[in-house]
Amino acid sequence: WLLPEGSAERKLEKLGDTFAKAFNKLNYMRRQQFFSGQRIDFEDTAKAVYEKYKRVLGSANVQQLINKNTEAWLSYLSLL
Repeated sequence: WLLPEGSAERKLEKLGDTFAKAFNKLNYMRRQQFFSGQRIDFEDTAKAVYEKYKRVLGSANVQQLINKNTEAWLSYLSLL
């Protein structure tokens, strides 16, 4: 078990919050496009989130976050 204490715990909480913010921002942008009847622009929404969060979360981490969000959206859209 990993039980961080003190500053390490606060840093991990902040990092987790930032990941959640990035995922939610991406999801919100795509959701707005979907409900306004627009075509979801996966490339532009991904680029916007990537540019905003790459320095804080790391390039590879943001790319994986984008991939997971895209996977979820494509799965949802395939059911419609």
